[in-house]
Parts: sequence; structure tokens; C-alpha cells
Amino acid sequence: MPTANLVLSGYLALMCALIARAYYAAEPLPPAMPVIECKGSWRGCSKGCSKVKGKCVPLVTSSTKAVSPSSSPGHALMKRRTVSNCLTAADAFEESSKAAVGEDVATLQLLAAEALNCAMRIKGDGNIILVEGTSDTPANKRFWGDHAARSLALVRAALSTIPSLRSQAKPRAIELDAFMYNSASKGIIQQAVTGAGIEFKRLVEEFTVKHTQYDAGVGHCFLGGFYHVAPWPIGDKKRGLREMEAAWAINKRSRRNGYYVCLLRYLAGDASGAREACDASLAGRCDSGDTPDFCPKLTEEAERVSALLKALPK
Repeated sequence: MPTANLVLSGYLALMCALIARAYYAAEPLPPAMPVIECKGSWRGCSKGCSKVKGKCVPLVTSSTKAVSPSSSPGHALMKRRTVSNCLTAADAFEESSKAAVGEDVATLQLLAAEALNCAMRIKGDGNIILVEGTSDTPANKRFWGDHAARSLALVRAALSTIPSLRSQAKPRAIELDAFMYNSASKGIIQQAVTGAGIEFKRLVEEFTVKHTQYDAGVGHCFLGGFYHVAPWPIGDKKRGLREMEAAWAINKRSRRNGYYVCLLRYLAGDASGAREACDASLAGRCDSGDTPDFCPKLTEEAERVSALLKALPK
């Protein structure tokens, strides 16, 4: 039938035209990203790789999509917080930030800085004040010196990229931790009277005014520690104790807050007040902020001061 043949021929011609158009107009496929081959040696994993569960794996998967903060392998490592895992997580987050876009870059940089702070916190027992000696031992200062400057650079890059983060408590707390460890790596007492010490004091005072309740009053603990260890003319033991008591007033269930009041009252000769705070500390919890990272040392030191108090004549 002539009419049917014409219809069929027209249909075939149309299909050929559409196929040809699709072929010539289609955008070329993006080049495949190179597959990263990970190798391990006594020095660690090869470039672009990180050790996860004992194996060297790519930090960034071979994908044409930008990496999001939630997809970084660093999160799994941070669930099992050890010095090694936190350092590896920092590498993973920072590497992921290089493949991220927009605000995700800053988010991943903050995560990397927080992971580095985690490693420094665990390694140096939170840099807490001790009844005897100091936390800034030569070994701790070397470790902090290896990682603190990097952490501070990462968090400040994030704050520079997204200025609104400067008004949020968590990013500023990460900055304070990094700044503190960076200064402590050069000697806490020596840095207290330098420009770095003055800058740290300014940052902490600003943080404490804006975020008084954050992490059970951690800003007051930062200030209390600063005034307690700083030498004359900046140091002020009484001001240090007042700041610690301000944190304790915010949260008396915090083992950290109770320990600091216990310790500083003991050193000030207030045995009765120190016993009250020590008892509260040992009955308290390490459930605020980053306190779990150094809870064992807090407990050990609170028990030590408590034993010293029991040995005093009543």
C-alpha cells in the first residue's frame, strides 16, 4: 500500500535524524578521574591515601561529584578517638576539602582542625593544670608543635572564607584550642607575657562574654588557667580561682569544673572548700564538650588532690 510505505519511510527518516542529532550534539563525557593506588610502607600510606582499619585507602573517592562533608572517611575515625585516628581523620578531612566546593570547604577545614585538636588533647591530657608539675612537658610541646600551627591555619582559613562562623561558639572554641596548643608548644609561662599571650586573653574574654554557657563554661576555664599560670604582672591567682568558680557555678556536675575549683582552692589554702569541690568533681561526669578526651587524667588528678586533702589535719 503506497500510503503505508510513505508513512513507514517518513518514520524511519525521522528516527535516523533524531539519532544523528543526539550523536553530534551530545556533550563529551568528562574524563575519568585517575584511580588512586594506595601503597603502605614503614613511612605510612602513599600520597592521596590514609590508613583506615589497618588498610591504606584513597582519601577521596574517584568521583566526578564534589565531596561533601558527610561523605568524608574522617567521620568513622573520629568515632574511635585515639591519637592516631584523630591525626588520620584530620588528613582525610583536609584532603576532602580540596575536592569540596562552596561552604563545604570551610566545614571540612573546621573538621580537620577539630581532629588535630583531638589528637593534641588526648596526647597531652587536655593540657590541664596539675597539682605537681606541668602538662607542657618537652614531649608534649614537640607534639603540639608538630600539629598546632596547622590546626590554627585551617580554622582561620575557614573563618576567613565564611565570616559568619565568627559569631558561632563551636568554630571559635576550635580556634581557642588550636591557639592555646600553638602557644603551649613554645612554653605556657613564656608565652603568657608575649603578644601571643595577650591575644589569647583577648580572644578568650570575647568568647566568654558571647558564649558564657558553652561547654559548661569552658571560657571561664580557659581564663582561669591563663591567670593561674601566667607570671607577674599578668598572673593573678585570685582571679584564676574566681574564673574557675564561675565555670563551676554554670555546671557543678562537670568533673572538669569541680576539679579546677578543688585544685585552686587547695593551692590557696582553703582545705574545706577544696574538699567540697573534689567530692563534687569525683561524683561528676565527663560529658560536656571534649572533656571525654582527657577524663582519665582529670579523674586521676582529682583523686590525687583528694588524697592530699585527707592527709591534712582537720
